[in-house]
Amino acid sequence: GWTVAGCNPGAAALAVTTKLWIDCTGSSGITLNDKTIQASEVYFNGFVKNGKVAMPNATRVYVSNTASGGAAISSAALSLGNTNGFCIRSTCGTATTDKCSTTATTNRARLCIRQGNIDATGGTLRLCNTTAFLLGGNTTTGCVPSTDGPEPDGNPPTTIPCGTAGNSTLSVTGGATFDWTAPNEYAAGIPTANQPTAYADFEDLALWSESAGSYKFSGGGGMNTVGVYMVPNGSPVNVGGGSSQTLTNAQYVARTFSVTGGGTLSLTTDPKNAVTIPTINGYVLVR
Repeated sequence: GWTVAGCNPGAAALAVTTKLWIDCTGSSGITLNDKTIQASEVYFNGFVKNGKVAMPNATRVYVSNTASGGAAISSAALSLGNTNGFCIRSTCGTATTDKCSTTATTNRARLCIRQGNIDATGGTLRLCNTTAFLLGGNTTTGCVPSTDGPEPDGNPPTTIPCGTAGNSTLSVTGGATFDWTAPNEYAAGIPTANQPTAYADFEDLALWSESAGSYKFSGGGGMNTVGVYMVPNGSPVNVGGGSSQTLTNAQYVARTFSVTGGGTLSLTTDPKNAVTIPTINGYVLVR
């Protein structure tokens, strides 16, 4: 079962190595200052606001941000400012000492946000070997299409697959450090026999969000992103504000992409760790 703690878990709760439920649905949010949670599964029954929390052993992290009536408590499920941090499968140390590794590993985690944005204007957002799912407030289907393939007329889809635009996007601005790598057990490509299991474990998938709207990676924050960032209704995915980003083995799937405000983007995709276009051999999809 779950160990249940209040808004400010004590030492005994932080030391639990199995499941920790932080029950704090008030409007002030959950603020954990310089705390390390040892649990493998962590449930934030509320929203995370500022503070600095590391979850080095986590394999499942949930942020509910949902009131008893079903509405979002806060527009941001996770917000970070200067000196703050939210770190999975690592600590919240410096980019030099604690940067997410890009080597192959079986270690992985999942971050599930029921509704609300990720908003970092400073601090450190570090998600190592982590797949994040932003449900966008649609807790039944997560706005995931019920069928695949083109529209009945043969054209690509022109509408989002749910009735609303969703309420979960991502914004990293200001001086935030953005360090995020996807699960990567097979750096040299997935053997055919292992593909069903690997895909079920979300190999190479860093982010999936069906919410429409703007996804921002701007300002002076440094970025280390590895994996596939699937935001098919993102319009635009924006890199700008004077930032210079060199992204090795990163792939973005979005409706539109924008580099503005003096920003410079150098993007490289590894064909062994990317979504490929099956009808055009030798190419990978970056759109």
